[in-house]
Amino acid sequence: MQRIYPAAALTLIISMLFTGICFAAGGHESKINPPVSVGITAKHEIKGIRNPEDKQYTFILSAEDKSNPMPEGASEGSMKLTVNDEKEIDFGRITFDYPGAYYYVLSQKDRPKTYRIMIAAFNDGTSDTVIWDMEDGSKTDKALFKDEYRMSPKTGDTTDMTEMILFASVAFMSFVLILIVLHRRRKEHLIWKENITRRH
Repeated sequence: MQRIYPAAALTLIISMLFTGICFAAGGHESKINPPVSVGITAKHEIKGIRNPEDKQYTFILSAEDKSNPMPEGASEGSMKLTVNDEKEIDFGRITFDYPGAYYYVLSQKDRPKTYRIMIAAFNDGTSDTVIWDMEDGSKTDKALFKDEYRMSPKTGDTTDMTEMILFASVAFMSFVLILIVLHRRRKEHLIWKENITRRH
């Protein structure tokens, strides 16, 4: 059973009443003129070492009812958008010809983060959008997806790291040898000086 959180319960009741009123007034028989157009966007944050250039992220917009209007390019109530490292995910705009409350789910492939979106289209050509974070049921102004990476060398940097370690090791050994040579010379100098003193 799907959980309905207190913060979302009131909005859900209002949308149900709104839908009922629309159908009572003629429902889909009365078109909105002009139609309502609403954009679907989300934020995407990448933290840590920048993702490899060939790394891609896929975001999915799904209609809870496959008959709901969808952005251009969608198929059977679903639309996938694959990006590299864009900070703004833009699915485009949805056009609503009829008043009503329409529900969508926004998610990222292979990630648990999910948002539920309700778009209410009104007869006067206006609209209202409500977004819920499905993790805790809280409302948010915009969907936000995060990808975090641990601080580690990029692929292809292993050779450079090995060369740096080797160079540091050689430099350290050279420094130690210089100290040994200087110590021996100082010792020899002290012995020579002591022998001179004894002769006099």
